[in-house]
Amino acid sequence: MVDSAELSKGDVLTVYCHPNRNPQPGKPPVVGVYHDGKVIVFTPQNPLSMTLKPGMRVKAEVVLNAEKYVMVDPLEVVGIPPTPEGSDAYQQGRHEAIIEVLEKVSELRSKLASDYARSYVQGFLAALEELEKQLTTGKREQGPESEAGEFERSPEEA
Repeated sequence: MVDSAELSKGDVLTVYCHPNRNPQPGKPPVVGVYHDGKVIVFTPQNPLSMTLKPGMRVKAEVVLNAEKYVMVDPLEVVGIPPTPEGSDAYQQGRHEAIIEVLEKVSELRSKLASDYARSYVQGFLAALEELEKQLTTGKREQGPESEAGEFERSPEEA
């Protein structure tokens, strides 16, 4: 690649656009950076300069090669990023995706809570049924039984 010091008026470059860190009214919203670190600025007189967005690749002609920057005149846009993060459509789609994920989390949380409550209630009902069965048949899990199926009385009760 050619060093920026060797660039001269009329040379054509392909410039990758970056957001301008110091935007000013009437100045292009983007800048470029040459491979050796020199800043590339777009001429504000060209209407195309004002429509450029970060992430675009632009074919441009060198107008001025100063000590600290290179001024170029954009000729044509040769590349547009597939998902420009600054676009409203991208932000809206991202917002909708986040809302969808939050709704699914909420739905799963309520399902988990209802499943837990359901299993707790089912366990409680099973314990009640077992207790009812024991009470109606007169059988207990613990304690001695007589052959007739009734509880034996202790010698003190008899």
